[in-house]
Amino acid sequence: MLCRVMQHLITLITQLALATRMVEIPQNEAKSSNLVAQKYMEDNEQLKKAVEEDGKTARKTTEVMRKEVKKLTEELRISKDEDHHHQKTG
Repeated sequence: MLCRVMQHLITLITQLALATRMVEIPQNEAKSSNLVAQKYMEDNEQLKKAVEEDGKTARKTTEVMRKEVKKLTEELRISKDEDHHHQKTG
């Protein structure tokens, strides 16, 4: 009788160990998935910041180029006016 009780107890302990392991596997997978998701979110945030910085830099560059084009356009206009004036007086 004691032998049967011991066998039954060993079977229950084995089943409990297997059940515990079956619960741990999905938990570990969930933890791993959460870590991967967190890493992707961090990477995404870094990319957003980089894009924002690139956008700011692009806007600054565009503004500088716009001013340069305006300056050159004005210089060209003045040069044409001077050429036109020299042609009339010359």
